[in-house]
Amino acid sequence: MSVYIKWAEALHARWNETNLGALVSAAYHPLVYAREPFLAFLDRLGTHPRPLLFLGMNPGPWGMTQTGVPFGSVPLVRDWMGIEGNVGRPEVVHPARPVTGFQCSRAEISGRRFWGLMQRRFGTLDGFAQHHAVHTFCPLVFMDEAGRNVTPDRLEAAVRAEMEPECSLVVQQLVELWKIKRVICLGKWAWKMAVQSGLPNPVLLIHPSPINPGAQNWEDKAERVLVQQGVWTEGQAV
Repeated sequence: MSVYIKWAEALHARWNETNLGALVSAAYHPLVYAREPFLAFLDRLGTHPRPLLFLGMNPGPWGMTQTGVPFGSVPLVRDWMGIEGNVGRPEVVHPARPVTGFQCSRAEISGRRFWGLMQRRFGTLDGFAQHHAVHTFCPLVFMDEAGRNVTPDRLEAAVRAEMEPECSLVVQQLVELWKIKRVICLGKWAWKMAVQSGLPNPVLLIHPSPINPGAQNWEDKAERVLVQQGVWTEGQAV
């Protein structure tokens, strides 16, 4: 998975020197400081071909920000996936957004919903990885002066114009590596990026974030959409 490693190193060097705009007061890069569990997760995914890729937006504050694993709420990463590892700290830590790694006691609701569905349907991470992968389009965490999350779609236009092509190139390479046939987009921005990047057969799912008013019972809703779209078979793991 050298594409990921090279990307992480290049982003770390580049974005530390980039003006992210007036709205952003701090940015974290979990692919760097949580590299160890992230690489363990990639190893579990493997490089074999598979038809389906789930595409998220950027790391959640109590999930991937803590563990390096996309949608990686600590209990599911540690206890279900069986992944742990050393987690360092961002170079500049916002006091309202601490990084405590696997000691984090806060729940990442989006991650609990996403991986909860995969656990229910496939049983194990290895079962999921037979036919699926997951990738976060933008691996950086942005926050404003108060420590509130700044999603990539809210970045200044000049910053987005610099960031999006670079992120697109990586996901295109992953689609080629894994021989992906269909991309399942978690939220409208991920869907927009998939279309903009020319990814194959994008399907829009509602984002599992708790701030999304339609995300209650997300697991059931998402599974129903994927069955209706012919992505999954009703009542069966694929």
